[in-house]
Amino acid sequence: MTASNIPSSLSGDDLEKLMQAAQEKSADESVDNTHNFSHEYLTELASEICDSACDRSHGPLIHKAMALTILSRMVEWHTEVGTSLFEDGQKESGAAWLKDAGKLQAAISQLLEVGLGSDDPFTD
Repeated sequence: MTASNIPSSLSGDDLEKLMQAAQEKSADESVDNTHNFSHEYLTELASEICDSACDRSHGPLIHKAMALTILSRMVEWHTEVGTSLFEDGQKESGAAWLKDAGKLQAAISQLLEVGLGSDDPFTD
């Protein structure tokens, strides 16, 4: 998700439309919507996706790339939501989202300092 396709604010109707579109899209992509997406299920699904990534790439660099991509997307999401809430007058909630965006940026910084050998393009 990029900043260009994240709306600056969402109404309840907008959220409902986005949820419906996501459900329709996931149905098209054979996503199993029968699960309740519990902690256990999400952990298992994430592990399966990580295993699949390993099958397509050698070593742990793919996991580092995935983690950095995921964290970057979370920073974007938290920044957009925080900014939107702040602009809508919900300053306390907006500030909390923006604070969490900063925590995610710190996680990116920490991960960039973890080297995975001479082939690691993410570490100086």
